[in-house]
Amino acid sequence: MVKTYKERFIKIVKAINSDILKQHAQLKKQKKLNFEAFSFLNKVYLQDFYSSEEPIL
Repeated sequence: MVKTYKERFIKIVKAINSDILKQHAQLKKQKKLNFEAFSFLNKVYLQDFYSSEEPIL
């Protein structure tokens, strides 16, 4: 089925809007996260990151 440029454009715009909404929702969740929980999770993440033997790209 051949799509028109308008249909392709609408599909792309919807995909972009969906990504923006997902990013906005994630940011809202991060803002609500307790400071102590964030500090703990950040510390665990950094320890894992620096102790990992995987090559850094």
